[in-house]
Amino acid sequence: MSPALAHPLPFRDWRSVAGPALLAVAFAVSLFFNGKHIPFLAMDVGLLVAFAALALGPGIRNGWQVPRSAPAAFLVAFWAFLGASLAWSTVVFTSSLYYWWLAALPLTFFGLLLAPRPVIWVRWGALGLGILLLGLAVWALVQFFVLTGTYGFRAKHPLLNPNNLAGLFNLALVPCLAVYFAIRERRAAILALAGALLLFAGLVATQSRGGYLALGVALGVMLWVGRGLPGMNRRRVGAALIGALAIFILMNTWSGGGVGRRIETLGAMGAQSSFQTRLVIWDSTLDMALERPLTGYGLGTFFLYYPRFRQPADGSGGYYAHMDPLQLWVEIGIGGPVLFYLFLLAVLVRTSAAVRELDPADRERLAVIGPFGGMLTVAVHTHITFHLYILPILIGLGVVLAAWHLATERALDKPRRRIALPEKANPRVWQGILGGLVALVVLHMGAAAASDRFIKWGKEAIGKGNVATALDYFHYARALTPKSDTPYALGAEIRQRALAGAAQGLSAEERGALYREGHWLLDKAQARNPARARFAHLRARLFLVAPDRPLASRLAAAERAWQNALAKDPRLLTARLSLANLYRRQDRRERALKTLEAGLKWPHPGTRPVPLYLRTAAQRSSLGNRDAAVAAARSALQRLPEASQTAQAVRRQYGLQEASDGTP
Repeated sequence: MSPALAHPLPFRDWRSVAGPALLAVAFAVSLFFNGKHIPFLAMDVGLLVAFAALALGPGIRNGWQVPRSAPAAFLVAFWAFLGASLAWSTVVFTSSLYYWWLAALPLTFFGLLLAPRPVIWVRWGALGLGILLLGLAVWALVQFFVLTGTYGFRAKHPLLNPNNLAGLFNLALVPCLAVYFAIRERRAAILALAGALLLFAGLVATQSRGGYLALGVALGVMLWVGRGLPGMNRRRVGAALIGALAIFILMNTWSGGGVGRRIETLGAMGAQSSFQTRLVIWDSTLDMALERPLTGYGLGTFFLYYPRFRQPADGSGGYYAHMDPLQLWVEIGIGGPVLFYLFLLAVLVRTSAAVRELDPADRERLAVIGPFGGMLTVAVHTHITFHLYILPILIGLGVVLAAWHLATERALDKPRRRIALPEKANPRVWQGILGGLVALVVLHMGAAAASDRFIKWGKEAIGKGNVATALDYFHYARALTPKSDTPYALGAEIRQRALAGAAQGLSAEERGALYREGHWLLDKAQARNPARARFAHLRARLFLVAPDRPLASRLAAAERAWQNALAKDPRLLTARLSLANLYRRQDRRERALKTLEAGLKWPHPGTRPVPLYLRTAAQRSSLGNRDAAVAAARSALQRLPEASQTAQAVRRQYGLQEASDGTP
């Protein structure tokens, strides 16, 4: 057993208990952050900075043992570059949130390594991560075997998609196998193998082809480097293979052969829709990168600018490029992927040096290659997905990277460098500074979380027609996050609703003031976020209720605004339908139909495109094209529940009868 695993936990050292416990809670919370729920992000960042402060606190008096390695240096450089990129971001507030989002990796890594007892902190951090992931693997199997109707034999909850869940399992699976091969005690080896097989079953439950490929690469490296080690004998390797094969056969049988068929498609990935979609996304993303190659658009802004470059063949959600180095290029400039690959190269070089330094029969090799293999699975897989934007993967990577770094330190026998504050420095002052920095981060993220809730409640109030309540929420949100665009957009929408719904109770001066305030607020929102197409849509609606302005002038201004919105995002259905309605109002029926039909080429999930199909059908019918109208109506029926009132009304209107097999 390696020294890291054999070191006892001194329970009297409360920091060595509280630190890993905070990290475990942060990881558990991160599982429920899906990229949109800012309160979860704020909570997680608060936990991580508290964890880092707890680790760094003793160093104020005793100094810090700083690792001297190229990977640590490049990670610092990458973190610093992320911070510097805020200076040229086009959407600073969004980028500031993403900065702390991506900071989860360096906060975890350096918190563990700079702690007063790094071996203990890493040991218990890794143990906590492993236990949580084993529990997650059990939940994945419940999704696969029990909740098939919901997840369809592809476990993903609580993450965004099965590939991200597979990335988490792989991150722990390879180190767990390394422990199995390295450990001498039979019972401990059985437990390690059981854990590895449970994680493998979780991986199979996701049916992630990229996860399989990444695992195959990492296992190949482990078997090659570990050949000749006492623990990597035929008996142990055979036991692992037989166990994995039995799990695969069982799960394949349960899924009716679906697990096996999905693996078969690896031989023809070019013919698979998911791979073809990625090629389309990468092509569009490359166009984005080449437009601003040096600076990018700003950290976390990919989803805001991507609609302008998106191709109709792209059926993805449009939030990620599905290749993290490419997305980093788009967001923070060419320096992002350069530093990313320099970090990977530094890890590879240090791993190679550590392995060469160890005897071929030294089990310590597995302490190096196990965590390296876990990181390798993420590095390989992240080129076809978005692991580096998944908060729990970043935290897990920080833990595994710290375990790997400690193992390479032992192998290379390179001491750290002690860094301390000047002798005359007052520890209490510096403790106050550290506490103040933590408080600033917590306040920043807490304000963002509270503002997010106020915006949500404000929109709900507008929907209910409660303008006064919405106005209160607008003031709260703007006070908390003056650099954000969303409070200003909410304020503009409140003014627009007031003019549209309560204009009869307002004087001419009041209506004019509301109208000017609405445009001023939209100007402020657009200055903070020039990419958001919804602002142009909202401005068009504001033009329509302009007081004391001729109708023709209002319609012309609204038309230009909606065209601007669709230029930024052709898939913005509210703007497209509104523009078509405007053309119909002006009796420009051909133009209305052209506007509607231009939106048919863009993919939309679920029932979202139903209004577009129905409006297109109605417009075609009004122009005498009955067959084309029926075709659009059929497209709507394919998205609607069969027994819904809307579906029945569409069938009656266009004379469509339900087929005997239930399809229209």
